[in-house]
Amino acid sequence: MISGFVLARIAPALWVVFFCFVGIGATVSVIPAYVGTQLGFSSFVVGIVVASQYIAMLIARPIAGNAVDIYGPKVALQRGLLSFLLCDIGYVLSAIADGVSAKLAILVGSRMMLGIAESFIVTGALAWAIRHAGCSHTGMVMAWNGNAMYGGIAIGASLAGLLIASGGFEAVAWASILLAGAGASVVLFLPPYSPTGGE
Repeated sequence: MISGFVLARIAPALWVVFFCFVGIGATVSVIPAYVGTQLGFSSFVVGIVVASQYIAMLIARPIAGNAVDIYGPKVALQRGLLSFLLCDIGYVLSAIADGVSAKLAILVGSRMMLGIAESFIVTGALAWAIRHAGCSHTGMVMAWNGNAMYGGIAIGASLAGLLIASGGFEAVAWASILLAGAGASVVLFLPPYSPTGGE
């Protein structure tokens, strides 16, 4: 009974994470084929494109944590969703750009923006949900946040399989834009929490 109550309280933050990770799962599952087959680059370049997100994420995580402490979790979520939207727009621009070099450059920049987005979204969602549910439920918040992340990736990969057959990489990118919008609509109604002022 208590666990169900807590889950209901933290559900808005979980939905934001879920929507974003559906988009992440959809795009990351088609990028290797897009870069390797459609653009004609080597497996090494495919690896660089995929890894660029995680390099940016490592750099952005402490910045995201600092933003939560200074500005509060809702602001961090808003910044993360803006970065996610910019990443998705970059995906669309990559799909329609002229020349494989331009397509690749835009894609790498978009992937790095995604690393920033993921850092701010996950950190902001965790911080908001812990504040909303109470510190005594931190473990449950972290567990369900993980479910939202990896459940989203699994569903996103399946969704990409349907979209890539009909509209290619661009269709997947547009779907991710819609998911970013869905996440932003949820964040709009989250009650803000004051920053903790930590170091």
